[in-house]
Amino acid sequence: MQRRMNGATIMGIIFVCTSTANLLIPLFQRDDIWWTPADLAEPASACRNQVLVLVDGKPLEKQLEAGTLTYTADGQTRKLTDGDLRLRLNHWDARRADQNARAAWSALFVGAGIVLLVVGLLVLPRRSTRCGESQ
Repeated sequence: MQRRMNGATIMGIIFVCTSTANLLIPLFQRDDIWWTPADLAEPASACRNQVLVLVDGKPLEKQLEAGTLTYTADGQTRKLTDGDLRLRLNHWDARRADQNARAAWSALFVGAGIVLLVVGLLVLPRRSTRCGESQ
């Protein structure tokens, strides 16, 4: 009696392999890749909806507009402007929310793949015999 793989077994193997890979990929990613690169850091005015920096209890943006902040560089004191201040943002929260949804779908497909694999293995059909041949 010869047996052959049926569609459920093949689909189960594919679902389990691909979905498990999707679940494991985030475990091997670097942790520091969610920060804005240093050369792409944004000015403070562009990050208003993501961060509010207070200096002496007042918003940094207002202080920059008023010209009340200064800094010393190379022995010279200058007024701090919006162009002098750059911010690097961490986008991990947005990525984590996206990864949670992907993980839920991948886990669903791993479960479906295991079910298909078990069903396919338990119901492996016999190779059909041709007319006139004995079993």
